Amino acid sequence: MKQHEAEQKRMKAEALKIFQEKLIPRSRQKSSKNQFAGLENAVIQWGWLDTYEIVPRWEQDLIEQELWENLNNLIYQKMREESLPSVNHMLGYDHAGRFWQILQAYACGDLVSVPRMLPEEIGVAKGHYPCFRVAINLIISEIYCDNAIKTEALAAADKFLTGNFSQWEKGVITFLAGISRRKLDILGDALESVCRGWNRQLTISWDKAFCRHAHGLYGYALTRLSQEEVDCIKLPNFPNFSQGYAQFQKTFIRNAMKEQPQFTLYLEFPKEMEIVNQIYFLPVAVSALHMENCARVLDWQQMLLEMAAELRTIMGKK
Repeated sequence: MKQHEAEQKRMKAEALKIFQEKLIPRSRQKSSKNQFAGLENAVIQWGWLDTYEIVPRWEQDLIEQELWENLNNLIYQKMREESLPSVNHMLGYDHAGRFWQILQAYACGDLVSVPRMLPEEIGVAKGHYPCFRVAINLIISEIYCDNAIKTEALAAADKFLTGNFSQWEKGVITFLAGISRRKLDILGDALESVCRGWNRQLTISWDKAFCRHAHGLYGYALTRLSQEEVDCIKLPNFPNFSQGYAQFQKTFIRNAMKEQPQFTLYLEFPKEMEIVNQIYFLPVAVSALHMENCARVLDWQQMLLEMAAELRTIMGKK
């Protein structure tokens, strides 16, 4: 943990430097044509420090020390950051493009964020990436109890599983379709297939140690199945799946279904950057779509403006 503390100290100093030397000056650039001026817009679009190698190592250390609540808060913080409206995250996708964030929300128990990312009124996903499109529509059919969507989504899932897709992709769709059909006997094998396929699919070694997306699928199952049905799922016996964290999820997510939990930040920024800390506790931006090049895609600019207005209101009360 001493290494964590040293890395966090360095990252906080780096973040403060970026905040003071880049974001604040940029936010002060006045332009009548720039509707995205202002500190709120700047920090929401800022993105994350270069932690792609550090966060997986932190996750592994927390697993080894069985610090489940800390691990859960780290997943929450990473999910909230990745869900911020940004052209880098959302260009060219409809709401299926939020699949990664939705899985992480289910993993950490931030259940109130899921319907904001998948609002009922925008309907089914039609995005071009088949796995995400099929997966999102299976989830939509479940959370909104829509049998018509479920019938179409399951037919699309069956067709997908006959195609030439990766082990990870097929494992994801098999698991989600198994939830929809309540085929409990296939869920354990499907979840292990996701874990095995994740390591085969990745070329970057540092993100193979912990398959948080498999834990997202397990978290989703906890919200859809009874306790007795969940107990029928054989948990993966694979290095990148933490059975200890899964046991933590079981209790935490059941409680989260009754009352929204209180999360804390694993990496809290200096007090001079309180506006950044507050971003992680804002409601996740509601998915909005618009037409672009004859396709429905996420309107990240509208989502950004709405989130910035909410942040401005909160900071004005402090």
